[in-house]
Amino acid sequence: MSQNKHDRNQEDLGFLRDMIEAVKADAPEESDYTAARRNLLQKLKTDKKENLIMSTIRKAVHAKARWATATGIAILLIAVVVTFNPFGRGPSQAYAAVVEQLRNALTVSFSAVWYFDENESPTHIEMAFREPGIQRIAMDYNGANMVQVLDTKQDKGIILMPETKTYFEMDLASMPSVEQHRLQLIKFVSKEIKTLPKKADEILGEQVVDGREVQGFRVGNQTIWIDVETEELVFVDKELGGTRMVMTNFRIDPADLDDSMFSTTPPEDYTPIASKAVAYDVSDPEEKDLIEYLHAIVKMKKDQRFPATVNPMELLTLEKEGMLVEDEPASPEEEQKEIQAFTQVCQKTVMFVMKMKPENDWHYAGKGVEYGDSQTPIAWWKPEGSETYRVIWGDLSATNVAAEDIHQVSENNK
Repeated sequence: MSQNKHDRNQEDLGFLRDMIEAVKADAPEESDYTAARRNLLQKLKTDKKENLIMSTIRKAVHAKARWATATGIAILLIAVVVTFNPFGRGPSQAYAAVVEQLRNALTVSFSAVWYFDENESPTHIEMAFREPGIQRIAMDYNGANMVQVLDTKQDKGIILMPETKTYFEMDLASMPSVEQHRLQLIKFVSKEIKTLPKKADEILGEQVVDGREVQGFRVGNQTIWIDVETEELVFVDKELGGTRMVMTNFRIDPADLDDSMFSTTPPEDYTPIASKAVAYDVSDPEEKDLIEYLHAIVKMKKDQRFPATVNPMELLTLEKEGMLVEDEPASPEEEQKEIQAFTQVCQKTVMFVMKMKPENDWHYAGKGVEYGDSQTPIAWWKPEGSETYRVIWGDLSATNVAAEDIHQVSENNK
């Protein structure tokens, strides 16, 4: 009889070990969890002589340290586990479930607010990423609209201006391979959302958003908020270098996004503004690209003052408000060159800012500064590995400034 009693006790502990291992795992298989839970439930139902939980507590007092620790953990879990199946409901499991949804999705769409500067109007975005390697972005900045579709499989892209019903095409053939995340914006936004790591860097606290209780997770340079009960991604707050994007309204494989929305063929009633596709510049962005962009903008503006942000979407707003100089008509060849050059410098300027890291301490403060003002700084940052800051002034000259003096640079801009 005593031998049978001893065997049953060991069996009880074996069931507990199964449960502990299943729960301790970062992303347990549901089959393992179900089997362990079934064993526990069966034991609770069939053991008439002695309550398993109370028996185990008593045994833990006299057990070796490793058994006491394991049993203590199990006791804390059993009260919840035997009542309902928590698989996929805990924070880690909910995060893993969301990651799995995103990875298996053919199409992921979301809304976003993109801040180039916290103090200025953001760009509102509707973005969708469709496998394999197609991205659609509809942007609105102060009422000015633009739609961009990039298809990395066909090496084609198109940019549409709905208000003027004009467009120009993009040649993506010179970009790196799809495997190397050829589209930088896809890499920074959609591609990273689609390929989140299976485990978050840190589980954060909870908060209520629009009446929903959400759990926070830190993953690299982004904070992800998930409704644990429904296992839905609610919003993402993401640093994009010197910019910030807040993403909401995530939808997995939405039925209302048909293939035509991802087409790189222009609508029949749109007119081209370039005679041939504009090549995408894949070279690394540099300081000179930022300076060239700012110079081009102030030359376009009637007041010869620097723009509010380094967001190229602002140019559409300035045009809409009649604040741009009207150029003399150029030949098709000259116009193609101008569009090519300006498009590339816009691309590289955006990437220059997006590649900034927190330690670069990036600042743009050129709004309203008159071109030629050599005493007023319009941008400054600390290059990687440098002991000094790089400062661009209102005459577009650039100098080095010691870190201890950078506060004075900021004061000079006020």
